[in-house]
Amino acid sequence: MKLSVAVITYNQDKYIRQCLEGIVNQKTDFEFEVVIGDDHSSDRTLSICKEYSATYPFIKILDTPQNLGYAQNWKRTLSACQGSYIAPIEGDDYWTRTDKLQLQVQFLDKNPNCGLCYTDCDIIYETSGKRDKSILEQKLSKISNSNPFDGDGYICNVTWMLRKSITTNIDYSLDCLDIPLILFFESYRQYQTGYVDINSGIYRRHSGSISYDLNSKEKTYKHRRSIFTIESHYLRVFNMPEQKYRSYYASKLDILEGALMYNDQYIINKFIKVLQSFQVDDYCNIHSLYNERIKLLQQTIKDIKSTKSYKIGMFLTAPLRWIKKKLQK
Repeated sequence: MKLSVAVITYNQDKYIRQCLEGIVNQKTDFEFEVVIGDDHSSDRTLSICKEYSATYPFIKILDTPQNLGYAQNWKRTLSACQGSYIAPIEGDDYWTRTDKLQLQVQFLDKNPNCGLCYTDCDIIYETSGKRDKSILEQKLSKISNSNPFDGDGYICNVTWMLRKSITTNIDYSLDCLDIPLILFFESYRQYQTGYVDINSGIYRRHSGSISYDLNSKEKTYKHRRSIFTIESHYLRVFNMPEQKYRSYYASKLDILEGALMYNDQYIINKFIKVLQSFQVDDYCNIHSLYNERIKLLQQTIKDIKSTKSYKIGMFLTAPLRWIKKKLQK
């Protein structure tokens, strides 16, 4: 089998049909399978997946007797893939080009030293309706030998295609809720990385996603803690200099804030050890980073206030604010 498409989904009946349409509409000169890991959804997600599976025999749905969680669902879905290459996608994202798989398979076939290739994409923010087009700021070289900390940072996995072999050599002893991040680092560790110059997909940001859950601060913290643990581990794997290591910790003080809130001694102790080695320049860097963060938050608030839903909400609640003001007097 040349290729497997690995679909991870949980309670995404609002989005899963668009995701699956982007897959079944792919035009290729090879056969591929679709492996869906539905994590015991309680909405109509599974029934929609079964509808597509009945129509397209190359779609396989994994058994879902109970909820496994994000990381375990990734692991079992990747393990079930039979293809030499894997194209991962989460059920709330979708592909916009019907030649995505064809072009990426051709690229990996021609470049055996590349373990992962990716493309550009757009980001849609569900709350505000804002859309960031072509998120990669510059055209990249076709083949990259750099490590991920010297490159352009993490790339949305909606655009990936990687070799199956990468997924079988993973150290899961890390606190790895974010399996795609592990795969990203491992692809750089084991291979070169390639860029296919197209825009092929849409990545959604919405309140129900694991990395952006506005309804559960603890869930969001655990996910960000996982990212922090993985990245700090790979800073050592890629032999990044001590200054880079300290600067990374300086940029992640919000994780320390969360650790103090939840009495997470593991993260607190890691920070104590690194903070003791900080120099004056590091603290200047912290100040600069937080100024940038404040600017970003201010822009986010401005974007929210400019939305139609916010303006309608302010109009509807105006009488309540007037009553509150009178009562306070």
